[in-house]
Amino acid sequence: MTDIFNILIKKKNNCATEEELKKLEGWKKEDERHKVVETQFLNVWKLEESDVDATKDNVWERVAAHIDKEEAVENDSFFNIYRRFLQKDWRRTAAVVSFLLISFSVLFYFSTKDTPQLYTAEIRYNEYVTKAGENKKIILADNSEITLRAGSSIKVPTTDVFNKDRKVMLNGQALFKVSSDETHPFVVVSPHFESKVTGTSFNIIDFDEDEMHEVVLLEGSINVNLVDNKGKGLDLTAGERLVFKSQSKQLVKRELGNSIADWLSNNLVFEGDDFNTVIKKLQRYYDIKIKVQSRNINKKLSFNGVFYEDDTIEDVLEIVSKQFEFTYKTLTNGTIIIK
Repeated sequence: MTDIFNILIKKKNNCATEEELKKLEGWKKEDERHKVVETQFLNVWKLEESDVDATKDNVWERVAAHIDKEEAVENDSFFNIYRRFLQKDWRRTAAVVSFLLISFSVLFYFSTKDTPQLYTAEIRYNEYVTKAGENKKIILADNSEITLRAGSSIKVPTTDVFNKDRKVMLNGQALFKVSSDETHPFVVVSPHFESKVTGTSFNIIDFDEDEMHEVVLLEGSINVNLVDNKGKGLDLTAGERLVFKSQSKQLVKRELGNSIADWLSNNLVFEGDDFNTVIKKLQRYYDIKIKVQSRNINKKLSFNGVFYEDDTIEDVLEIVSKQFEFTYKTLTNGTIIIK
């Protein structure tokens, strides 16, 4: 930052080159916080200029003249220039110390918020992805366990970051068994939810493109907030589920209709799912393509049920077709046509 401070000094004294001014503008556009640093610098400069008497002004003119020399600015640092100058004026010393304290306080304040830190390396993640019909088990650094369901993805920070901030980002469905740590809550950020626990088991189904999204609590307790409206967060206890519908913005807490054991295994679970949700779950679970040609299906009906790993797609469709009153056929390429 020394070169930036040098340019600020030269700009104040109307001796900055066009190239230096462009560099300064580029620096300010990189981050809004840079503008705050410049403002604090100019405010301190203005304050201490108003307090210095004529004799001290003469000293300052000599320093300004020194800064005006291009080679001196290039070969001497901002801090060395000030160190020599401030030995002659304690009030300027106080002013500049105030500036530095304010500037670094501003940078520290913003760096402790949820925005990327200003002069630190970007957080790195390990990303895990499952294809349709695939499940993947992930063991985290704290021994928490994630079972990533079909057609999903999750990003986990590298171990050094995760050990300090247990936050992961999910798009899709996953079963979490979180190791208890009261001092480091475990947070899952998904397209519509921010779910926070200290140690418990829960299931999240939150595909960005779906209409229905849910959090199912199997053990312990959990606090769930909507990402775009945290005022609508709810606390769940074991055996409860939270359902959010994207279009209606409806948020409902319900008791589980199926047993907790059904959710803990790799079963295909339906809890009051509408027709479109049922079709999407079938496509992801069985890695098949389903085309709906019928316009007479009552898509507002809901379906409840549990199917196990040894149940085939035909087993499921035989029962689902009775609820929604449709017929189907399977093409030679495996695509299922609903009519």
